[in-house]
Amino acid sequence: MKHKYIVLLLLFIFLLAAFLRFYKLGSIPYGFYQDESAIGYNALSILETGKDEYGKSFPLYFKSFGDYKLPIYIYATVGTVALFGLNEFAVRFPSAFFGFLTVIVFYFFVNELTKNKKLSLIATFLLAINPWHLHYNRATFEVSICLFLFVLGTYLAQAFVEH
Repeated sequence: MKHKYIVLLLLFIFLLAAFLRFYKLGSIPYGFYQDESAIGYNALSILETGKDEYGKSFPLYFKSFGDYKLPIYIYATVGTVALFGLNEFAVRFPSAFFGFLTVIVFYFFVNELTKNKKLSLIATFLLAINPWHLHYNRATFEVSICLFLFVLGTYLAQAFVEH
């Protein structure tokens, strides 16, 4: 397959992945569940005061609704709340963004493993349209960041071992 066609197909896949993750992100899925609102509120509180809803300065675990939330997603949301204001789009944005980055890194990871551009394109396309991946990328789920870090770390480890 010629390099020009690979680049065009890859660009199409990345644009499709971005569209599927960001289109009407603030309104689809419908509703805003309890954890999303708690994450948004804590992100706003950190942004404005440097403290969570219970008055703790920059905590490592956020107490909320009788359980504890991990800090990475909340701290990632601080920036998007600062940019977009406190709304559904801002709270869901980190999940969609890291899901999109996962699609990009996944192409390079599969290509590093297989050295097969066609297989890498097919695998990346399947991840870009995967309902499971889209479900977790379009709502506030920490697993989106986790999967990105896992794929990136595995890709970097594989690239280090190969070279």
